Amino acid sequence: MRHLLSLTLTLALTGVAAAGDIYCDPHGHDCTDRPTPGWTLVRSDQPRRPDDNTTPAATNSTSKAPTASLATTQIEQQKAHQAMQTDLAAKRAEQCKAAQDRYNKYLQYRRLYKPDPNGGEPVYLSDDEAEKERTDAKLQVDQLCAP
Repeated sequence: MRHLLSLTLTLALTGVAAAGDIYCDPHGHDCTDRPTPGWTLVRSDQPRRPDDNTTPAATNSTSKAPTASLATTQIEQQKAHQAMQTDLAAKRAEQCKAAQDRYNKYLQYRRLYKPDPNGGEPVYLSDDEAEKERTDAKLQVDQLCAP
């Protein structure tokens, strides 16, 4: 019997604590049960009468203004992100094409050479060096042209 009485008392107190006014800041991030200047009443157990000074149109326009600016900001961010992705895709396609051209030239020619830094005759690569250059070119194609 004592347990039933304590359980009933606990539920009654919990119900009293839960029943009350809830106030939230204008952004809807923080809420409290204490009235705070500038915060709006979100929930109340008492039936409310609409204030004479506020009209439904005024309350709707104030509540939609932050949402509209937030939506506009999100749309602008999405457009910027999409433009960046398009630019990156174009740049990547250009790099892939250049790497494929280089690799195809390396496969087409039997002897590879590098230009002389002093402007003289080109320096021909040995077979091992040429094979290494072809392998490096293939790796670069695989990296740049991967989906």
